[in-house]
Amino acid sequence: MMQVREPDGESIVCANHFQTPSLRDDPRNTNYTAEAPRFLRQARLRELMDGARGAIDARKASSFLRDRKLPGGAFPGNYHRATLTP
Repeated sequence: MMQVREPDGESIVCANHFQTPSLRDDPRNTNYTAEAPRFLRQARLRELMDGARGAIDARKASSFLRDRKLPGGAFPGNYHRATLTP
């Protein structure tokens, strides 16, 4: 099944989970969301996007994807599973 998600502002932030109403309760999604630290990754990405000044170009977007911090900018160490780049 596929579904299109419309932005609820100027952008869509998603950290590897389904967010549309019909897929949100899919068993594969609920199992994943119970085990994964997705909310921390999603919160950090939202922080980075909200803090961006001007348009988000390819360079800035790639820097977001290499970010290794938790929400609030705390560094948990390399390869932490709750960061955007584990």
